Amino acid sequence: MNRRVKLWTATLAAAAWLLCVTSSVTAAQEPAPQSQESPAAESTPQAPAPLTPAQLDQLTAPIAVYSDPLLGMILTAATYPLEIVEATRWLDSDDHASLRGAALDEALAQQNWATS
Repeated sequence: MNRRVKLWTATLAAAAWLLCVTSSVTAAQEPAPQSQESPAAESTPQAPAPLTPAQLDQLTAPIAVYSDPLLGMILTAATYPLEIVEATRWLDSDDHASLRGAALDEALAQQNWATS
């Protein structure tokens, strides 16, 4: 698999991961609805129900298709979101869009990015 495909896959996976993380954080920060009842009448908040096996499968299915080495690169790359954006812009620039194979590898070696 060439570096461009790996980089593109890592970019997409990191974006998906960031979307999941930010949506769960946003949901967790939403204020609780105000009840019309008095505080004494309120019951203890219930713990969320555990996920069903089908829900767990749906949650993990998109990432389960990747091999372990690629998954390791994706998760490592997700810790460098700015470098992913820089690398994508670098690849899309007119100077580098036509690079393939050894020329692309040589140009990438000159960059100061994490190897993931």
